[in-house]
Amino acid sequence: MSARRWAGLLALCLAPTSIGACSGVGGSDVAVTGQALQAADCGYALTTSVTKATKKGFRVTVKIANAAGGPLDSTGLTVLVNAGASTLTKVGHGTFQTDANGYLLLTVPTAETADDRDGDPQDPDVLGGKAYQFHLTFDGAYTQLKTHIMSSSGVACDQTAPTVSLGTSGDFFTANGTLTLTADATDDVAVAKVVFAQDGVAIGSATAAPYTVAVPVTNAMNGRHRYTATAFDLTGNQASVTKRVLVAIGNKFFGTAASDAGDLAGLLAHFNQVTPANAGKWGSVEAVRDQMNWTDLDTAYNFAKSNHIPFKMHTLVWGQQQPAGWTASPPTSSWPRSSSG
Repeated sequence: MSARRWAGLLALCLAPTSIGACSGVGGSDVAVTGQALQAADCGYALTTSVTKATKKGFRVTVKIANAAGGPLDSTGLTVLVNAGASTLTKVGHGTFQTDANGYLLLTVPTAETADDRDGDPQDPDVLGGKAYQFHLTFDGAYTQLKTHIMSSSGVACDQTAPTVSLGTSGDFFTANGTLTLTADATDDVAVAKVVFAQDGVAIGSATAAPYTVAVPVTNAMNGRHRYTATAFDLTGNQASVTKRVLVAIGNKFFGTAASDAGDLAGLLAHFNQVTPANAGKWGSVEAVRDQMNWTDLDTAYNFAKSNHIPFKMHTLVWGQQQPAGWTASPPTSSWPRSSSG
């Protein structure tokens, strides 16, 4: 074998891949692996091998058997395959659909044929109720091969949602800057992507850890915002987490204490916060036992609400505005009362 061919095969063996072991460099196989058994495999064992790899393409055999041994029911079985940037061009003994995470292989009820195997005499017919094989042809150089058993007879093998947490680079901004959202997501099979949203609207996504997105923060965002990270696994199971962030750039509250409706008339020309001067004090509201006067307090509160400015309550107990002439018996009225119901 030429030095150039040895070097090419060695490079393929060292390429990043989910396949765990390289075969002898002198052969045509690149790698062979068995998928670790897990709760999301529907009871199947999966083995893959990459062969005849060149710069232009390669072939893959995907073999599925009963993990417990014995007969195999391959009806309605689907397998997800991801070979990086390589393009799947042919599937022997099966069909395929393009998927957001690669290619979805679907079994067929017919027997495996020599044409499926491209006439390879070393690749025997393994159907016979014991195993099932897909024969794949890819265009493009081999870099990786990831395979996952997805469903059997229309039932998803993975029923467990991912777990996700969300961190923010800050939760209160008073100057222009950048909010960085960082999600930590895990799954019993694999995380497909994490989608980030601001107030329910998607603003970005990440398909590999670290799952992050950067959000420019300006005074146009002033207010409270909800940021959500939603993790999706390969099957579509999802989980979300939300954090809140307050933006107040250039926001300053400058308020005054208004005694009556006359004070409120010109307030907005100079202030953007209001406090009732005496109307909220106990002595003003219930100067006479069980006779409640909410008029001025309601006026100030409704003014703030209708003009969308902050309303700040005054002190409930104040030395010069306490109820006078009360007896020791408890009042019959309900106190305190929230202004304007």
